[in-house]
Amino acid sequence: MVRYSSLWPMLVAIVWFGCARVAPVVEEIPLAESEPDAAPAFVAGPLPGVDSLVILDVVDNFDSTFVEAALEVQAQEWFLEGQQLVAHAESILTAITGPLALSDTSASGDLDEDAFVESVQLAREALTDAVQAQADQDRTLAQSLLETAQTRLEDAVVLNPRHEESRYQLAQVYAIRANYFQEQLAWEEALRLLRGLAALRANEHGLWAEMAVALGNLGRVSEAAIFWLRAAEIVLENTRLAFEEIPLDSAQVFTYSVRAYREFVQSRNGYGVHRALLQAHTYATSPDQTNYAEQELVWAQWDNMNLEHRIVFDSLRQAAPDTPLQVITELEALIPALTRPAARAEARYTHAILSYDNGSEDRALETLQELWQGASVDSTRSRISAAGDRLIQSPVPYPMFAEDLRQAYAALLFDRARIHRQNGSSGLAFTYLMQVTEFENAYTGKAYIEALRLARYNPQQALKLEPRIEAVFEALEHEDQLAYLQELGGLYRRIGELEKAQALIERFRASRDKVAN
Repeated sequence: MVRYSSLWPMLVAIVWFGCARVAPVVEEIPLAESEPDAAPAFVAGPLPGVDSLVILDVVDNFDSTFVEAALEVQAQEWFLEGQQLVAHAESILTAITGPLALSDTSASGDLDEDAFVESVQLAREALTDAVQAQADQDRTLAQSLLETAQTRLEDAVVLNPRHEESRYQLAQVYAIRANYFQEQLAWEEALRLLRGLAALRANEHGLWAEMAVALGNLGRVSEAAIFWLRAAEIVLENTRLAFEEIPLDSAQVFTYSVRAYREFVQSRNGYGVHRALLQAHTYATSPDQTNYAEQELVWAQWDNMNLEHRIVFDSLRQAAPDTPLQVITELEALIPALTRPAARAEARYTHAILSYDNGSEDRALETLQELWQGASVDSTRSRISAAGDRLIQSPVPYPMFAEDLRQAYAALLFDRARIHRQNGSSGLAFTYLMQVTEFENAYTGKAYIEALRLARYNPQQALKLEPRIEAVFEALEHEDQLAYLQELGGLYRRIGELEKAQALIERFRASRDKVAN
């Protein structure tokens, strides 16, 4: 909207030139009767089914009929969506600001010319005084006079809806007064005036955006989201309904859609988020914007359409370092309510990690074991469908979930083995270490080395580990390779297998020297 101060010179011009006379009432001139169309000439030619070209033409026309019908259906869907948004927006405004002063500007009854002239004259006098008050820097009086002028111009427009000059003057007054109340942060009054201005300039998307801002400042975030969508819809309508082909302002549609998405998040409206982000994705103008819309939709649909669950889960993860026990309790209440398996798996994973660090080691390991056994090997990323109408969700919470689960489970098993060893329970420690080696992970090598050390005085058990370690030897870290060669070489030396011990010692030296060089 034009800033408050810059509109006053325009208002001065309106006072001295715009209201100098009352334009005549527009009369409809009946169209001349057109002559009846000449009778169509009879078209001679081959009958359908006789000439192959005619058959082809009939088929083409038949196909094109379906194409045109499909386009009409799409256009009808767009129209109905737009009408639903308009109706919803109007009901919202009526509930907040009351009925619109210009409730009926399409009436076509007899014109009360005297009343119309009087309204215009009174409006001109009020505008003249308002300009003088503004020059005297009496803003309070200027606004009071502008309010009077607004009332008179509204009367004039209702009396003669076709009088363009009155409509234009009223729009200027609405704009000046709305700008004033925006500066004063009087959002309800600004909204009322913006609504009147939108009734005169319904195809200006910026007005609907300003109403969305006002609604947001009034704490009506759900309604604000609807208005951001309506602003985007007007940008699309202005392109679709233009007589001359004009380029679509996709960047503006994207911006409005993102603003709608953010308001829908605040109001916890999952379906609104779905619509806004799909629209943002459709009209994104760069790869970054496309990726943003897609990732935000993945975030929002973590538990299908339940935004409350997503936001609660995020807040619990943030609070975990400071209040882990409280977070564990709240996760236990959240998990049964989750409807998407992937969301439930991530919440259980988080609960297990926190539980292990807060005295529930066995329970945590049971949970991780269940998750690992049921983990999906399909790590396909969530993505928006080719048609752009829905999100195709991944079977896992995020692409690296299975790998994170694998490493976390192995780490906790290894740590549990360490605790049992420190407590003198070598048998339990050995069992946990063997569990670590059952699946590939970063702790495999260390688990084998610790198992060898535990079996130092049980040669038969230790020797059973040799073929298993040799099978994964190349995949082990260099430090673990050296430790394995050293432990097994010592074992063979203790049991008198000196040749095997010598061979392992040579492998140890060669590997160590290779890295050193």
